[in-house]
Amino acid sequence: MNSPFPDFEEDGSILIECGETVTFDGFLTALYEREINQIIPDAKLYLELSVIGNCRVGLYHRAQDGEVTEFVKRKYVAEEGEQGVRKIRIDFDITGSEATIGRWYFVIEALTSDLMVKGACWGMYDAMVRDVRPCFVICTFKREKQLGANVDRLVSALTEHSPNFGIMVVDNACTIRRAEHWPANVRLIPQRNVGGAGGFGRGMFEALQDGSYTHVIMLDDDADVEPTAITRLTNLFSVASDPYLFLGGAQLDVYNPVMLADGGAHWIPDRFERPFGRLPPANLGKIETKDGLMRNHQLNFNGWWLFGGSVEGFKKFGMPLPCFVHLDDVEYGIRISLGGGHILSVPGIGVWHEPYYAKPEGWFAYYNIRNELIRLSCHTEALYARLLQDNFETYHDDVQKRIEALMRRVARLLIRRFYNFINIYHYGSAMLLVLAIEDFLKGPNILAKTDAADLHASIMQVYKRFNTNYQFSSDLPIGAIPTPPGTSGKFIVPWIQKTSSKRNLLAQTYNLYQKISHNGNVSPLRFKNSPLGILSTRRRQITVFKSRNDINWRDIRAGRDWAYYDPQKIGYHIFAYNPDLYHEAHERLQAVLKDFKKHVGQIQGEWAGAYERLISEPFWADLVRTFEVKE
Repeated sequence: MNSPFPDFEEDGSILIECGETVTFDGFLTALYEREINQIIPDAKLYLELSVIGNCRVGLYHRAQDGEVTEFVKRKYVAEEGEQGVRKIRIDFDITGSEATIGRWYFVIEALTSDLMVKGACWGMYDAMVRDVRPCFVICTFKREKQLGANVDRLVSALTEHSPNFGIMVVDNACTIRRAEHWPANVRLIPQRNVGGAGGFGRGMFEALQDGSYTHVIMLDDDADVEPTAITRLTNLFSVASDPYLFLGGAQLDVYNPVMLADGGAHWIPDRFERPFGRLPPANLGKIETKDGLMRNHQLNFNGWWLFGGSVEGFKKFGMPLPCFVHLDDVEYGIRISLGGGHILSVPGIGVWHEPYYAKPEGWFAYYNIRNELIRLSCHTEALYARLLQDNFETYHDDVQKRIEALMRRVARLLIRRFYNFINIYHYGSAMLLVLAIEDFLKGPNILAKTDAADLHASIMQVYKRFNTNYQFSSDLPIGAIPTPPGTSGKFIVPWIQKTSSKRNLLAQTYNLYQKISHNGNVSPLRFKNSPLGILSTRRRQITVFKSRNDINWRDIRAGRDWAYYDPQKIGYHIFAYNPDLYHEAHERLQAVLKDFKKHVGQIQGEWAGAYERLISEPFWADLVRTFEVKE
């Protein structure tokens, strides 16, 4: 919706004052053709408005090249004596041409008096509507308030249009109490903390075993749900004929509601951590962002903040990889695309969710690295088998050599990731990267036979020991001297507090020292710390960033503490320089990389060989029995 912004009534109606014109061309109000045309090609569509008062309505189409076509512009005046709500319907056909495909939007002008818009919808003629009985799966861990609000919104959105719905709340913390007003089809499943993958997998397994549902939809417990988006999603499932089509919605920034945080992505199956986003984080109020959403971008990932498909589709593509947390949705999406399925992230459907920039990697580093190594091991072989088809067995030995060489090259990416943590003194994350490689090299038994909850507890013990240099405080430490971060254009050398408009030789030399020393963690001269050292003004300098988005390791003084301000928690995240932690983690890294290069070919084959078993329903049938809460 574009300005001027109208007034909203208590019942959700929109009041447009006489003489005002409002354009409905937003992420949630415009109709994007590409996704609709993929679900139902050449659909016959209509716009329907419910209004009280006289108005002029214009229907417009904007193509990818920016050309705007006025389809209709017409007055709608009530006849003498006509009162109450009137329906206005405008028919139009979808544009199937790639050159002109884009989005439809409408404009309403209030005539003669104030206008009340009671409702608006995009509709479809002659579509074969199928019965949809969705089961929403929510995995939660100690988010009682948000969970309760989302269940209430789901019940409100589904009761009228999909009365045979189900909601499965998988509680990994066993802290949720069933609300008295929840209907019987809201099922609460308490279990041990086996992570998001275990929670979503348990809910998916139970929904498939139930047998009464047609679709399964995953929803994050900390996502703020818009009921209209839920209705749109179930409506699209009702007209989708392809059982292997999966639909999802965008992640919108909960801290800045007009920002698109994630609109889907394409991950390259045989590359380590190589996603290409549909769009970078962008303001949905800008025409460039709205136009960007119209363009073709082949997706194989939509996060499980809101994602679902048919029961038939889930049975074909299997259960999630039991990887505890993170990348389970990435792995599943790539698996769908490799198996011949399709994923659409539909504009107009989305949830407000905490964006990536607000969540430091922290202990997730273990799961991000380990799970990506597992995914790469499984998907690379699956991709090459699909590409070579009958020739795969003929050239199997050559293919395995190629995969082994690819996996060995990942070592340098792991080293880069390690030093990215070290350069900003995230020693805990750096050590968990090492642990992730070690556990990956243990092979499939780390998932198949190791208790996920116990493994996570041991990971957290390691993380806490190597994260002792971190603290959160409402204030900076006593005696700290806050120093602004340096930049390439205005660099402040720590020992000469002067600025220069250009990167002079001294600044360039200092940058080189930062790189070679990994921001002070490697030093040719290591001095013993004296208790009197804390009195030094140089030691008390602390680089302070305004927010997490501003962090750049080159702007941190080498060997000095740093911090950033968190407006949500109202305080500072503070990271202290501690080279002893670096040296211990680095020694472990050197050892594990030798093993990685030596054994990765064999281990990759073991993961690929176990892949089908790990994602099978029989394996999960045994696995979920271990999720039960121990008395």
